[in-house]
Amino acid sequence: MKTIALIGCGWLGTPLSRTLKRQKARLVATTRSEANLKRLCQEGVPAIR
Repeated sequence: MKTIALIGCGWLGTPLSRTLKRQKARLVATTRSEANLKRLCQEGVPAIR
């Protein structure tokens, strides 16, 4: 299985990350916001800042 990288989890990347997670995709995301980083991690999306 390939890993999907979401570069930027703003207004588009955040809902996309949720959709991909529901579809059992393997993904990693980036964000500039500390708040978004925490939220993504709580939702089970590996994220880096």
